[in-house]
Amino acid sequence: MNCFTGLRVLNNTLTPRTRGVYLALRELHQYFDAVYDVTIAYDSTRQQTNDGTQQYQRSKAPGMVEFIYSYTPGMHMNIRRIDMSSVPHTDEEEVTRWLHALFQRKDR
Repeated sequence: MNCFTGLRVLNNTLTPRTRGVYLALRELHQYFDAVYDVTIAYDSTRQQTNDGTQQYQRSKAPGMVEFIYSYTPGMHMNIRRIDMSSVPHTDEEEVTRWLHALFQRKDR
C-alpha cells in the first residue's frame, strides 16, 4: 500500500494518472457509449533467468522506433469494452479507485 494514497503499489504497470481521466470523464461522459481498456504486452520484456529456476525477469519495453521498425518479436493486446453506464464520472475519488482497480487487473 502507498502510504500517501492508500492504493496498492503496482509492480508491472505504471501508476495511472487519474486527474486528467477524471476531468475528461466528467466533461465528456454523455458523448460516448463506452471506454476501451487496452493492455499491450511485449514478448521481449519477459526473459527467463539464467539460474535454472522457472523465474522470469522483466526487461525494458521497446521504444517507439523499435516498435515501428518491427524489432519486437511479438506483442499481445487485450481490448475490453466497458459500458459508460458502469464508469464513474462525478466524484474524483471514485474515478481514482475505479481506474486504479483497472490497473491492478493489468498488473496481475
